[in-house]
Parts: sequence; structure tokens; C-alpha cells
Amino acid sequence: MIRVRRRSVRAILIDENGRLVLIKRTRPGRGTYESQRDGPEFSDPSRGTYEVDRVDLHSEALTAVDLKPAALKEYILANRDALLVEVGLAG
Repeated sequence: MIRVRRRSVRAILIDENGRLVLIKRTRPGRGTYESQRDGPEFSDPSRGTYEVDRVDLHSEALTAVDLKPAALKEYILANRDALLVEVGLAG
């Protein structure tokens, strides 16, 4: 029998104003965190609520956000100028 591992996909979404688009997940009984997830949990209210949030990549605002996974936050902070150039919004 083949064992299937959980697979997830991460995306970095930047809007037309150079803001990182995040999805804030609030789960019952747990703290909030910024999530980039998509899937069936969005349609099941017992799994929590989701709010769209935007963080300006031209500022230091992202340093105060609890973005998960931490490696994604580190990557964005280290490469934000290149990310903004890539989407045509150079610093």
C-alpha cells in the first residue's frame, strides 16, 4: 500500500499597491495567525474564520506579523525588493 503524505502549496500574493495579501485564520480556542492556506477548511465554520489582511512590503510592518511558516516570513523579508521588482512595483 502506498502511503500518501500531506502536501501543501504556498503562494506569495502581492496586490497592485505592493502589499502582501494574507489570510488571517482564527480557530476556536487558539490564537490567530497569518495563513496562506486554501481548501475545505474555508467552508467548515467549526474550523474557524478567515479574514483577508494586507501588509505593506515597502515598510517594516511584516516584522510584527506572526506569519506561518516562519521560513516563509524570513524569505519574504530577505527578498522583498526582488519580489516587488518581479511584480513590477520596484521599491
